[in-house]
Amino acid sequence: MQAPVSVSPVIRNAVLFGCVGLASGILVWLVISFVWESLIGLDAHATIAGWDLSIGHLTLVPGLVFGNAVGLALVRFGLAGPGRALAYIAAATLANFMATNFAANMVDAVESAALLGMSAGLVGAACLTALTLLLFPFARHLRPCLWMVAAGTALGALLHVAIEDNSSWGRGFLLLYAFWQAGYGAALGAALPRRSSA
Repeated sequence: MQAPVSVSPVIRNAVLFGCVGLASGILVWLVISFVWESLIGLDAHATIAGWDLSIGHLTLVPGLVFGNAVGLALVRFGLAGPGRALAYIAAATLANFMATNFAANMVDAVESAALLGMSAGLVGAACLTALTLLLFPFARHLRPCLWMVAAGTALGALLHVAIEDNSSWGRGFLLLYAFWQAGYGAALGAALPRRSSA
């Protein structure tokens, strides 16, 4: 009889949190596409220091949903209490708010949608990673931090797919949010302490 294959805790955690991110990204797309406008409908705008800021489905939903999903997973792993989980929700919401508004304000200055998405991905991933470092000592290692920022930056290029998509149900945004949140989640999962793999 063959011995069972042992999977590294780093890989296991990365896959688990990648799956959490994937589920979160799919839920984001469902809320944005089918729920927000009919049930909530918030779409406000403000100008601060010359920057036009949007407060609506694209600036709020992705961070709120991802923050909740990851925050709950961290609580389940015993790595966060309710206070830190709520703080992570706020951090993810702020990071997405900044990244999305950055993209909206730079859309006329950057010709390539992929480059624009990568720039916005860098802004969002760097912001969320920095806030994660403040909240969770386990994340204070160079390699996982670089993975988180690299994943967010590279997967931001999918903004091109989202912008160019003409389907009535927004397939491009499904791909953008599902893959971005899965990739960032996997990179965060790789930072978890090894003991939390069970």
